[in-house]
Amino acid sequence: MADKLLLVTVFVCLSIAGLVPWWLAALVLLRDLVILFGALTYKWVFGPLRGAPTAASKFNTLCQIVFCLAVVARAAFGVVGDAVVTALGALATVSTAVSGIDYTLIYARRAAVVSRERAPRRVEAMQQLALRVRLGEAARFDGSSPAPTSRW
Repeated sequence: MADKLLLVTVFVCLSIAGLVPWWLAALVLLRDLVILFGALTYKWVFGPLRGAPTAASKFNTLCQIVFCLAVVARAAFGVVGDAVVTALGALATVSTAVSGIDYTLIYARRAAVVSRERAPRRVEAMQQLALRVRLGEAARFDGSSPAPTSRW
């Protein structure tokens, strides 16, 4: 998590300095926010979240780091050409988008599996509740048991 915070901060700083397009810094930030809020939502709705970084995420981190280093090296020393920085920027952009979509699909599938596993239990509970209500109403109307009294 600390590495992502560092990278987002670097992207924002480079964007403020005019070395990285604002939309790329926004994309990097958006991806991390989607992952963060998706994880929090998953935990809140479905329970514990067990996950590990994906290969796409690790590759994305590498691309972002190399791109930032190239941008700084070009600005400070002029040793990296514009074409290289542009290519690395394109790679960082694509890998950021792919990684964000990858995480979204992975956890959407996991959520669907958990929902399907829980569905039969919910249906069974609803059926039991409906049966209790029907039996309670039948007992109330056939005179065999007194009508329930209100606690209020």
